[in-house]
Amino acid sequence: MPKGFGLKTPLNRDESIGLFAATTNMIENTKQNLKCLILTNPGERVMDPDFGVGIRQYLFENYEPTVVGDIKMRIGQQCSKYLHYVQITNVDVSLAGGNNLYVVVSFFIPVLNINDQISILLPKAI
Repeated sequence: MPKGFGLKTPLNRDESIGLFAATTNMIENTKQNLKCLILTNPGERVMDPDFGVGIRQYLFENYEPTVVGDIKMRIGQQCSKYLHYVQITNVDVSLAGGNNLYVVVSFFIPVLNINDQISILLPKAI
């Protein structure tokens, strides 16, 4: 019988757990779900065209407070809709060397009373 919360991405075989490797705890699963939500473009998920922040669409925008505000707002809206068990506590958006977009999302899981964060570095040349 498979053990774990969900499949790890990218998919890798791990027959000790099941056919594919799986997330083994709630924190790991939440981080993966949050990363998936941020990186997915709206319209990319079949049967749910609203799912996803679409962070890549901001890569070539001018780095202005309005763009940063849009990113923060979109992440908050999507999390409240699709990851309702997660409270976003902070979103930092900055440029990293060479105009790469760097996003750090801090979150709280009330059920587990745990704070954690994920970071995503998006290079402009993808």
